[in-house]
Amino acid sequence: MRKDSLAVGKVEKSSKKIIKTDGEHIIHLRKALEEEISREGVSAIIRRAEEVVGNLYDSEEGNGERRGLIFGKIQSGKTNSFTTSLALAADNGYKCFVVLTSDNLWLYQQTISRLKKSLPGITIVGKEEWDHKVNAIKTRLELNGVIFVSTKNSTNLNKLVSILKETGANKYPAVIFDDEADQASLNTNAGKEDDEPSKINSLINKVRENFKIRTYVQVTATPQALFLQGVENLYRPEFTVLIEPGDGYIGGETFFADSNFDHLSDLVSGDEINSLISSKVRSINKSLPTGLKRSLCMFYVGATIKLLKGEGTHFSFLCHVSLKKADHEHIRDIIQRYTDDMAKILFNKDERKLKSLISLLEDVYNDLSNHVKNIPNFEDVVEKLSFYISSTDIQLLNTDSKNSSGQPTYDQVYNILIGGTKLGRGVTIERLLVTYYGRQAKKPQLDTVLQHARMYGYREKDLDVSRVYLPKHLAERFHLIYESETALREVITNHKDEGLRAIWLSKEIKPTRTNVLDPNELGAFAAGKSYFPHKPLYLKKDINGITEKIDTLLKDYINKAESSRVPLSLILEILRYTKTEESSPGLWQEKRISLAIEKLRLENKEAHLVVRTGRRLTRNDNYYANRGLGAVYQSNELRLASDNLPTLFMYRQEGLKGDGWDNYRFWIPVFRFPAGNYAIIFNLS
Repeated sequence: MRKDSLAVGKVEKSSKKIIKTDGEHIIHLRKALEEEISREGVSAIIRRAEEVVGNLYDSEEGNGERRGLIFGKIQSGKTNSFTTSLALAADNGYKCFVVLTSDNLWLYQQTISRLKKSLPGITIVGKEEWDHKVNAIKTRLELNGVIFVSTKNSTNLNKLVSILKETGANKYPAVIFDDEADQASLNTNAGKEDDEPSKINSLINKVRENFKIRTYVQVTATPQALFLQGVENLYRPEFTVLIEPGDGYIGGETFFADSNFDHLSDLVSGDEINSLISSKVRSINKSLPTGLKRSLCMFYVGATIKLLKGEGTHFSFLCHVSLKKADHEHIRDIIQRYTDDMAKILFNKDERKLKSLISLLEDVYNDLSNHVKNIPNFEDVVEKLSFYISSTDIQLLNTDSKNSSGQPTYDQVYNILIGGTKLGRGVTIERLLVTYYGRQAKKPQLDTVLQHARMYGYREKDLDVSRVYLPKHLAERFHLIYESETALREVITNHKDEGLRAIWLSKEIKPTRTNVLDPNELGAFAAGKSYFPHKPLYLKKDINGITEKIDTLLKDYINKAESSRVPLSLILEILRYTKTEESSPGLWQEKRISLAIEKLRLENKEAHLVVRTGRRLTRNDNYYANRGLGAVYQSNELRLASDNLPTLFMYRQEGLKGDGWDNYRFWIPVFRFPAGNYAIIFNLS
């Protein structure tokens, strides 16, 4: 079965507010967006923004807060979505906005720039302007409104709290957009005996508490950590708005799930990655390993083809294999040596060396020729490559590099980017054609690995020359994460108004970092294990008529020697009628089990059903003092369960007064999950 992950937060129906969609802000923004996105795509973004604005907390509801989430895909344009939501909110009377960005100077400046271009009718003030624009901010708040933009940095957040008070902004109903909210905003002291929240988390709380009327909108493509918070936690979303990518988006399905695009992934050995990142190996190995060499040739040929076809002027190659700066330096040195050698060979036309290089270039050219329409002649590709290759720009993107902002530059035709953490969240790499990926964590986290997928995005026009080089186990991990994300979005779509959520994933990967989760609040269903309600409802007044309804559903399966294969939809219908006390210990809840079965339906349409009657469990005096029922089924009955399919056992109890019940028959379910390498994690609240 699939080893997926699904995670959703409480989602409430949008209110019936009448949303104005023809205001000045949205009219301007629509025109700007339509220069880059189709009219239909812009309309879809505006529809999602209406959903966000429909859920905003307003003054008519009194003082309070609503928590929401804009849930997009990696590199899918989440910034456009929250900017459009902001514009629509401004057209509908909101005047005070806060935008929180990650503590990365380049991303902060990029956010400021995008907001100013998109929303010229609103005053946008960054952290550098707060002190000398106090009076101007007061005035603008009374006019078209103000957007305060801050990085999630303790110094800036403290200043933001002060300026909100000084300007009187905190008197207005506010909308706070927290970009990448799952990254730096959560309490990293979760579960510790000391209840004090971590510094950034505490300061964001103070920003929110400034406003008596506020909506806190989280923005991310990886909400696993948010959805595993407790229901009452300040960082668990109350409503979720799904953002679907527009035309031309390429994501996990294309790279790691669709067999029609298997050619996009080239596998390299784990030993090759180790040769690049192991200090013992790299000290003696100064040559380029086979896979990295081929990936560079693929990049050069693919980029040159695009150049010759007039489909771009600058292109990028990404190498992301390690966090260590020493590894980055080593990789830059060996790539620099190899590209210099290529340039010399092509320039000097040394016959012996040229033959070997031409053979490799021709091999990748032939590979690309199967996918590129109207491909230029190979000789023309080599000639153009010979002219431009010597100007290849190799950039290190880490904190020690001179380009410390983390922003790549694209001044040359061929741009090779090498780095670690700064190649993660928020960095969009222009015209990325080839990715060489090898980040190997001992305990990988789903949300972190997904954020590494810089190859995703609006890259359809470059798909014909795109490639990803990585070890097999990492390709399998990306496939798992794609399935996880898909399941997550399907559950949100199908259960939009339900608050019960869970995360389903392979045991090989964690949903998120452990320091933002309280282990005391987490529970898990395990593959191949059986679960039942320890305190089923049994009083006739509570379940009158329910037993008879279940009897009808099960009449064709009662006391059969073997299990019956039935539609999984029947299992769901049966469990609609079983009832459990709210105080029942253990993991069983009908809604929780039903949500898990909904996930199973994505892979399995059928299940096994075992029905037994005439059972006489005893409810003793310690039933309420202890953990309710100690056992429901006999261990030998589990042989009837399938390893490959879910199995529901239904046991009808006689419910006799002498056994401690209410002289009314009732049913107890036992659900066994199919075998596999997965678990379902959820917050017990």
